[in-house]
Amino acid sequence: MDKSFAGQPVQVYIERLFINHKINSMGIPELLIIALVILVLFGAKRIPALMKGLGKGINDFNEEKNKSLSKEKEEDDDL
Repeated sequence: MDKSFAGQPVQVYIERLFINHKINSMGIPELLIIALVILVLFGAKRIPALMKGLGKGINDFNEEKNKSLSKEKEEDDDL
């Protein structure tokens, strides 16, 4: 079986990546390693600021999503 992905659609490449390497089944050890790498890269003092920014970004995204959904619902009700 040829392992090359040349000339194949990106979707096929991503499907094979997830199936062959099981990226979608990360466990506790993998998450701990990722957390350790983040700690080393950014340092303990910067992590709270990064998490605050991440939380603010998620909240802003959710607010805009809810506004968009309510606007769509109002438009559907008008019809």
